[in-house]
Amino acid sequence: MSHSSPFQTQTPVHSIKDMMRQRHRAYAQDQCILSAMGLYAQLVMGTAFYLYEHVSTPGYLSILLCLPLLLLMAFLSLRLSRRTKGGAIFSLAGKIPGKALALILAAVFFLDAQLAAYAISAILSDVLPNLSPLLTMMAVALIMGASIGGEDEYALPRLSRLVRWPLLIAVIFCAVTALPHGNTAYLSPVLGRGAGSIFQGTLWMTGCLSGACCPLLLPHTAQTLSPLREKGALLYRPLIIAGALAIGYAAISSCMLPFYSLARPENLGFKLLLFTKVSGYAPAWSLLIFAHLFLMLIALSAGVLRSAALITWTAGKKKSSPALIIVLLLLLVPAAALKSMDVEKLLIALSPFRGAAVLIILTVLWILSLIRGKPSEWKEETPS
Repeated sequence: MSHSSPFQTQTPVHSIKDMMRQRHRAYAQDQCILSAMGLYAQLVMGTAFYLYEHVSTPGYLSILLCLPLLLLMAFLSLRLSRRTKGGAIFSLAGKIPGKALALILAAVFFLDAQLAAYAISAILSDVLPNLSPLLTMMAVALIMGASIGGEDEYALPRLSRLVRWPLLIAVIFCAVTALPHGNTAYLSPVLGRGAGSIFQGTLWMTGCLSGACCPLLLPHTAQTLSPLREKGALLYRPLIIAGALAIGYAAISSCMLPFYSLARPENLGFKLLLFTKVSGYAPAWSLLIFAHLFLMLIALSAGVLRSAALITWTAGKKKSSPALIIVLLLLLVPAAALKSMDVEKLLIALSPFRGAAVLIILTVLWILSLIRGKPSEWKEETPS
């Protein structure tokens, strides 16, 4: 057996190769947990942003019907990753088309971040109505820029693994304290306004699934995610759990208020804090604010970092610059700070196209992968 140095021994259990394999597996799991938390955050936002008012009590059915598309996105991402060298999936399309597709996906992730920023502003405005939304969101953007603009690309995935259980426990606690103030009879009518509104809600909520294609579509991280390509359960399991939790969240929300009360127009902050608005329990109020703010900040960070990574890749660079990340964060501020119905209507109109864009990108890349054959049969192209 070879030794890397006179003072370092290797065994079949504790070799350098085994250690690196464990590190790559842990990093892959962290990335999948981050994607699952981003997915859950987007589904919670979508529930408050759209389902309450347009679908009401059967909103959980709209999320349930999204799950096949969620699995399809994950399946296509995994299969494409297995058909490429080094994980650079966009290289399947060639240099120029690959860059164009990457920029479209960057715009999708930027919109993910915009919705998260809008939700953060809504919560802060509901809790602290006297603060200036513009100054508050400027402060959030600058603080987040300092937090995620560093050199450690593993920080956010590791943080997601660390906080996932505390955040989940906090939301469950708030839901449990609110349940005595609700009523399962509020789940009626089971189909609400009918199957049409449920399917319309499903189509809108598909836009919340865009993060399901991560992390395998990000060129900078895909090379270190070989454990995902070997064991797809690492990718599927967290996403399915996130989808199931979102269904549970929507179902419990439907027990809080009768059909028309849940569907009445309210500001987004009120809807995101619905459990505590119904129960009035002070500790739960504090916990839910913390949990949802932290969750939205993670979704905001993930969206900005993913968008920056794809923009950087199209420019032929290896790592996103802090300046680019701060610029993207500052671009989120105006729409998040403006409490305008026109802005809200625009976000509602654009949001469903995220899922369609990702599905089209994955389908195009899948067709191109079939045309080009196996990875051993073609020379991989990278952006110049």
